[in-house]
Parts: sequence; C-alpha cells; structure tokens
Amino acid sequence: MQSNDRASVERVCAGCERTLSLPPSLVLCPTCKWALHPGRTRTSFTSLYRYYGLLRDLILRAKVQNEPRALAALVDLCKVHGDTQRAMRGIEYVMPAPSSLWGRLHGKADIPWHLAKTLSRTYGVSFLSPPFVLRWRWRKQAHRKRTKGFFHFTHPQNSHMLPTLLLVDDVATSGETLRRVAARLEHHYRIYFLVLADAGEC
Repeated sequence: MQSNDRASVERVCAGCERTLSLPPSLVLCPTCKWALHPGRTRTSFTSLYRYYGLLRDLILRAKVQNEPRALAALVDLCKVHGDTQRAMRGIEYVMPAPSSLWGRLHGKADIPWHLAKTLSRTYGVSFLSPPFVLRWRWRKQAHRKRTKGFFHFTHPQNSHMLPTLLLVDDVATSGETLRRVAARLEHHYRIYFLVLADAGEC
C-alpha cells in the first residue's frame, strides 16, 4: 500500500533510534521533535532550544561519541528552524565559535563549524574562520569563567555601517566564549549570535 507521503522511507529516528517511515526532510520522528524545549531570544541573541533532555543527549552523542546520525540531526534542526531563517536575514558572514584546543586534541566533533558551514551553503553567505589567537585556548571560556544572567550584548555606536556577522555556537552556558569573540570583532562587524541550545545561565 502506497504511503500518503510519496517520499517517506524506512529510516532510523536520530532521537529514539526506532525505525519509522519518515520523509527525507525529517531526521527526528514527530514524538522526538515535540520533546525539544524551545529556546530564548533577545535582540541580537537567538537560542533555538534549551540544553535539556533529548537535545542535550544529541549534542553529547555528536560531540563526544562522534555519532554521525546525531550530528546530522543537529545540523538539520538548526538549518530548518524558523528562528534560524529569521536570524539569517541581512547576514553577510557566518563564523563558528572557536573550539578549544583540548577538545580538538581529544577528537571531539566541532559542532559549531558544521552548523556554520551548513548555514553558509544554505543561505549563500560567506564563511569566516574564528580569529586564530582564540583557537589556541586550552579550555572554552565557559569552563574558565561563569557570568550570571541572560546573555546580553550591546552593539557599539555606528556599527550599523559595518558588515553583518552571525556568530554560531552549539551550547551557550555562561556566554563568555561569545563575549570574548565579539570583543575582538565588534569594531569590524555588526555581530549577531545564534546558538543551538542555551544551558540556562546565559
């Protein structure tokens, strides 16, 4: 019997790992998709989801276990999210937040790089690598300094004349990594922020 959705095929859901009939455009079954907790938005900062439950599990599976299905799910969730589409309006450049030297040496997946690369291709904007000096930090800033309160960033005066840059990260905990990168770039770009998940402190 033919499926109602001609494109549906038997595939494994990246969340519950059950084999289901899913359209090629979906990497999570509807039940798993509903289990995701929406993120928060404030002026220049957008988080798509909260770092909780299934999304936290997907990020850990992608980053620590280098699981391709989990990474593909995260990239897809970011690419098709309505808030991502809104955040990309007027953006000229995308840049991943720098991964830590410790993470690279231990073979952890660089999720921000994959997210930024996909957004660059999907929306036809230029990809920029993070400042070289910031890529040599042993640990990410969230491990070094915790800042309480929801992430807030004020654009410098006259920054509306500068080219627009979207800084992309997987998880914002304290927001300190984003602040540090922004401090180096704010006189060259008008910076906006997009994170896959926020952990509740930023």
